Amino acid sequence: MKKTLLVLTSIMSITIAEVGMDKPLPLAQSLQISAEEINKSLPVMLDSEVRHDSAKAEGNHLIFHYTLVNF
Repeated sequence: MKKTLLVLTSIMSITIAEVGMDKPLPLAQSLQISAEEINKSLPVMLDSEVRHDSAKAEGNHLIFHYTLVNF
């Protein structure tokens, strides 16, 4: 879970840096870009029980899809 948070934080930082502080993107557009970047590295096993499958942006929400592989 810490790995996912670190990846998300890094991507958000890169997105903000690419846009520049003088012309910020709307939140929904920034989240869409972040979801696309996150999905490039998925799916990935977070531990022996949880697989992070995908991320998507819906409006001002960033939604993550996980699978509990042994459930």
